[in-house]
Amino acid sequence: EFLKLRTSIKLFIHLIDSRHTHLEIDVNLNDYLKRFLRPDQKILKVFTKCDKLNQSEKAKLKNEFKDSILVSNLNKFGLDSLEDIIINQTLGLDK
Repeated sequence: EFLKLRTSIKLFIHLIDSRHTHLEIDVNLNDYLKRFLRPDQKILKVFTKCDKLNQSEKAKLKNEFKDSILVSNLNKFGLDSLEDIIINQTLGLDK
């Protein structure tokens, strides 16, 4: 109920382990968020630990989840892009 009533929320960031992309808990969370998502809100799927994937696996993931981002805290891959997306979406610059 809390999430449904929070009109200031513009971005839901869904962190998903890139090695396990279809876990039941992630599917359930995505379905739950979509049920009350407003037009001014967005779900951003952030696939973590992408340093564990080879180039082919990364390409497959990006192809399957078009509006997602891959990140790695280990080698800092994708973190600048993630920061830009968060700033742009929360400030309403991502139209």
